[in-house]
Amino acid sequence: MIDILLAAYQGEEYVEEQIDSIKNQSMQDFRLIIRDDASSDGTRDILDRKVKEFDANQAFLLSDTKHLGSASASFMRLLSMSHGDYAMFADQDDLWSPYKLEMMSEKMKKLEWKYGKATPILIHTDLQVIDANGNVLAESFYKMQKLPMEDNLNLLLIQNTVTGCTIMMNKSAVNLLKKSRAEDMLMHDHYAAILVAALGKVIFMKEPLVRYRQHGDNSVGAKSASSPKELLRRLLAGKAAFQKMQQASYKQADAIYRTYANELAANKNAAEMIKAYGSLTFATGREKRKVFKKYKIYKNGLWKREVQKIWC
Repeated sequence: MIDILLAAYQGEEYVEEQIDSIKNQSMQDFRLIIRDDASSDGTRDILDRKVKEFDANQAFLLSDTKHLGSASASFMRLLSMSHGDYAMFADQDDLWSPYKLEMMSEKMKKLEWKYGKATPILIHTDLQVIDANGNVLAESFYKMQKLPMEDNLNLLLIQNTVTGCTIMMNKSAVNLLKKSRAEDMLMHDHYAAILVAALGKVIFMKEPLVRYRQHGDNSVGAKSASSPKELLRRLLAGKAAFQKMQQASYKQADAIYRTYANELAANKNAAEMIKAYGSLTFATGREKRKVFKKYKIYKNGLWKREVQKIWC
């Protein structure tokens, strides 16, 4: 059984389409668990109506109405309700390929056969980028962002390359992540990727199995890595904005090390890297550059790497 965890907030414009794309999956061995973060628009009415369209015990809307205020908090609440063999995150405004569950579950079972079910495994996919009306902006999110297709811990610590709405985790990974607190997370997908890369396997599938919708309300969006407009935006945001994000990244790594010190003891190299990176909150620029160099912790792309060295 696959648990699909859908977090919604003020999503009346797109959430029905997303639920329909889940309902129409070629593989039906799933349970859809939905949480609304106290929306004030028509989202909850839509959710109430849509869950009734599923077979009995296949879709549930959580009754809690507390406003948690973050995607990470909402997804961690949903994760606490997951007891299936696998779990997947779903955003309210995307569209899933009808073969997403089938293809990802087949891949996961092969990986569990290879590495064993006790190994935490996280798989994720490429995405097709669309606009608010469903028009294709990019066939590959990874090519658009110029992202590497290997999920190495040293890169993941400083730059997330795993998009939450494409993730599938096995039960070992889910149980591991359940020990975490949302308040320690820069983002839930980033935290999960670092954790599983350190203690298990993170595997990329090149197939774009999600249509990733871009609109004015996205909390995190897709922007072309080579776009002059995007480069200018980041430069204008300045050193302070860069350092603020870096500080959050250090704190996230420190939280992972503190929470999972016992588990990390089995992987000395990963433990040393995460501990060193997580200790940089109050380090000097020289000390930070020393850690970056020792563990090869650099953002992907030449200009990002140089900015990191100068502004750290």
